[in-house]
Amino acid sequence: MPEGAVERNDEPAGLAARLKRGLHRLGAPASELVAADLSRDAESHGRTRRTPIADLRVRSYSSILGRLTLIVFETGGAGLGVRAEISDGSGTAAIVWMGRGRIAGLETGSRLRVTGRVAEGEDGLRTFYNPEYQLVR
Repeated sequence: MPEGAVERNDEPAGLAARLKRGLHRLGAPASELVAADLSRDAESHGRTRRTPIADLRVRSYSSILGRLTLIVFETGGAGLGVRAEISDGSGTAAIVWMGRGRIAGLETGSRLRVTGRVAEGEDGLRTFYNPEYQLVR
């Protein structure tokens, strides 16, 4: 170092790593970003025992964490019910609550933890019927 020069070491620790992650996120597909965000959410809530939707097995008892992408309130025809679709970035699953006209707090975009038995839905989606659920903030 030349005489009289001052060494500058005021870079915050990990700045290069944060910049690299930020640049990666700019070019990453949306599904990858959603999956990463939901994984961080699961870890921050102390619940790491969740199954990615893409890995759900029919007849297994599983927990998933994702965002609601669709909600349909069925009030006629076959009876009352609420049908929703949830995505975690790895795939989409259906949730069906039979006999319910409404469920307070559910809206498109809400984060939800769902736990229950996985079935094969009529539309081919992995489906939870009347599962336990928890809104996640």
